[in-house]
Amino acid sequence: MTALNSRSEAIIARYCAHLPKEFETLITLLEGANVELQRSSGAVHQLNQELHRMSGAALCMGFPFLGSELEKAFRLVQDLRLNGVSDPERVLKSIASKIYALARLKEQVTPDNSLLMRKVINPVTAMQAPSRRRLEYLQEILAEERIIFADDDVSIRMLMREILVSL
Repeated sequence: MTALNSRSEAIIARYCAHLPKEFETLITLLEGANVELQRSSGAVHQLNQELHRMSGAALCMGFPFLGSELEKAFRLVQDLRLNGVSDPERVLKSIASKIYALARLKEQVTPDNSLLMRKVINPVTAMQAPSRRRLEYLQEILAEERIIFADDDVSIRMLMREILVSL
């Protein structure tokens, strides 16, 4: 296992270990959204943001099913926030049902089950295949550049940092 693979696996392991706490946060936000639905959209807005962040993180960490299901929940909340619906309580119950079902799958979210870890996570090796000059050219260009990568999820930032540093 290369150093990049090892560091990436550690980042994905931290993500997996933190996932149960993130689902607890979602459930708390859902409960708040139910209470605040009639008064304000604060909790609904927070729920929307957290679902968006978690869906992107799951996809980037190599868990496409989890990411796409969280994205569906995000879209339902977004629709609730932006368009309003005739029966918001029913929509929130549907979202809650989806989140509780996904939370039960958290034991399956492990580094070994990450599609990212199942594939070769070594961009340098991948680039060497076509041409050694191509890699040297890329390294020369990147050595002179500064890259800013912004994301709302710490796991994604850490993973991208490792990948970019390895290049």
